[in-house]
Amino acid sequence: RDGLVAVDADAPDVISLALPADANQTEQAKSLIENGAVLLKNEDNTLPLKDGEEAAMIYVTETEEGALTEEQSAQIAENLETAKQDGKKAVMVLETETPVDISEFSEDCDAVLQIWTSGEEAEAAVSAILSGEINPSGKLPVDWNSADSSNPWVFGYGLSYTSFEYELTGVELSAEEEEDYGLDVTVKVTNSGDAAGKDTVQLYLGGASDPEQISLVGFAQTDVLEPGSS
Repeated sequence: RDGLVAVDADAPDVISLALPADANQTEQAKSLIENGAVLLKNEDNTLPLKDGEEAAMIYVTETEEGALTEEQSAQIAENLETAKQDGKKAVMVLETETPVDISEFSEDCDAVLQIWTSGEEAEAAVSAILSGEINPSGKLPVDWNSADSSNPWVFGYGLSYTSFEYELTGVELSAEEEEDYGLDVTVKVTNSGDAAGKDTVQLYLGGASDPEQISLVGFAQTDVLEPGSS
């Protein structure tokens, strides 16, 4: 307290010092998790969870090189089977540094949420997202490696609890010098759904000779938009 540490006469060999967390840093860490969380699947609007609704939660943290261990796979399969027998929906939360191949289980999960490596604020952030206090707005920064080639989880993918409409309102040159020009692109984003939420707008540029060769050249996240607002 006040920068001083009191030590007993019969002190242990190792003394642990607990420092109070800075409230601002804690809130920033929680906000980073919430803004980066990617909702990968949400069948029949399983999330956010409704009052009085029970769901089987499957939480995956440590993995081996982006793959589930045999023990993890067996435990997940058992939990999914139990949820099915109990008539509960299954929600999988992945707190992993990289995408994990869960193709053998993704079809049986009603919702899948990726929050990456999140630290001490994981529980508060996940709780806020599952309850609907926070609407996930993150997008995948990589393609999701999966044995299932039909998996739609590709770079830039990410769901929301609401829906958004876009209107391209302006494309203008941002510099006069021809060799140093750029483009200023303005997009009107409207929350066309029933829940408040942010959206991450992505701008891709592709060559006319090969439209499939596109690159992400810009992105921006909106503020929280109420239903009907832009």
